[in-house]
Order: sequence, then C-alpha cells, then structure tokens
Amino acid sequence: MLFSRKEVTPEPTVTGTDVLKGAVRSRRYKGHLGKLARDITGTTIADLEAFVDHGKPLPELVLQGLAKEFFNAAIDSETGLLRSLNRTEQRALCTAYPQAFDPTSSPYYFPHDPDAPRFNLKPDKPEPIKPKGRPGWLGGF
Repeated sequence: MLFSRKEVTPEPTVTGTDVLKGAVRSRRYKGHLGKLARDITGTTIADLEAFVDHGKPLPELVLQGLAKEFFNAAIDSETGLLRSLNRTEQRALCTAYPQAFDPTSSPYYFPHDPDAPRFNLKPDKPEPIKPKGRPGWLGGF
C-alpha cells in the first residue's frame, strides 16, 4: 500500500442472518413486530427484539419464515446466505419480432402514378384578413 497509513482490514462478511437482522430492526421501528411475530410460527416479540439487540440466535424454522416474509427467499444452510425462491427461468421480453411492414400488401394500398399532375389545393394568394371591429368602439380596437 503506497499511500495507506492504516492497516487494511478485510470487509466483514455479511450473512443472511445479518440481512434478516437489519430487516427486523427496520420493521421494529415501524411498530410491526407484533404482526410479524403473529405471522411466523414459533416466535414472540421478545425473541425478535433479543435477536436484533443482543444477537440471540433464532431457530432455523423462524429464520426461514423471516426470509420468506421479507425477501421471498430461504437461508442456505451450507453457506448461510439468502437464496431466492423464484426458480423460474428468465425469458426475454420479446422473443419473436414481426416482419417489416410492406405497404404493397395492405388492402388500402393504391399505387400512384409518379408522372400524374399534382393538384394544388391551396390558393396561390391568400385573401387578406379583415380585422373585426368591436361594437361600440371607434376604429375597431
């Protein structure tokens, strides 16, 4: 390290439990731990608060329930990371494009003769616009 005076410390590894702890912490400040404890079997509000504040370990069933509730995921027991439960294969938004439009195939296509005379629908010189007068006023305006 050329310009570093401090020793470089490795970044701490973020596990799935750390992510769940942050999610429960944010839910606690919103006041929804009661609903969360009711929805997840085998836990209480005190267990969830102890998990956030003191790092008390929760049973595997409760951690799986928290992961499914917050992220639609499961905790991988081997790595300790979250794994998405969405197993559908990703598809492209548009897999087949239509062919380019050919105007000659349209039933409304009418072939025009390029040598035909063109009609000018506008008059050569527009008529001058007459100013409208306001009733009761001298000179119109």
